[in-house]
Amino acid sequence: ESLTSDQSQLQPIDIKVDNAVFRCGNDGEIDNNCLIVGGYAHFRMIESIKDVSFVGITFSGASLSSILATGEADASVEFVNCAWIGNSGVAAILIYNEDKGVPITASTTIEELVEPRAKSMTVSCIGCVFSRNDLYNSTVVNLGGTAELTKSVFIANKVWGGVIINKFGSNLVMDGSCFFKNDAQLAGTIVVEENSVVELNKDTYGELNTIGHGTCEEVFYEVGDSCIGGANPKCVGLCGYFTADTCQVDIESISSLS
Repeated sequence: ESLTSDQSQLQPIDIKVDNAVFRCGNDGEIDNNCLIVGGYAHFRMIESIKDVSFVGITFSGASLSSILATGEADASVEFVNCAWIGNSGVAAILIYNEDKGVPITASTTIEELVEPRAKSMTVSCIGCVFSRNDLYNSTVVNLGGTAELTKSVFIANKVWGGVIINKFGSNLVMDGSCFFKNDAQLAGTIVVEENSVVELNKDTYGELNTIGHGTCEEVFYEVGDSCIGGANPKCVGLCGYFTADTCQVDIESISSLS
């Protein structure tokens, strides 16, 4: 089944109630082919939502950001066995406290998003795939929130920034996730601004990723001037590394998606 639209200005569906589950079929398997396509965003998380889950859904064709995770600091959403394929715009997932920052519209750029006055929400991706997205900034743009990536795979994405960008005091948790053949123009597949934190970097693996600045192909920790945004990023910082010798995810099981 699919929900499709060719209108890039189509409004996202606002999720503002707790205890909601969006599941593909009875078992939440991605092979059930539940596809959401089109619009500038597919879903927007608002207010203080909790216990919201998306299971086995593929998101494609968003022109700004498939998921606008714009809720309050105590809000959270979980994606299990989902895929983001062929999206454009600034991100596949954008984490930003809109109520304590500035409004997001169909034409918003990352440079317009000032630091929010409070922390942003938490987004968890478990067993998810990000593939063949062509994005101005990143697959996951984390602006002051928490991004938790467990056994997820990022493959063949083309991004201006890092594959994952962390800014405004954000937190990043990576457990068993893998990065293959991504093309990023900043320094590092993962970019961590100076006041952001990688809380966990466990069993992460990268291979054949390319970058546009410097020689740090894995985790880049920015020091001094920010290299996220602007026409001439300085990208001064330190290089960190992925922590596994092989990918912990069964790549063959996702070959049909990527």
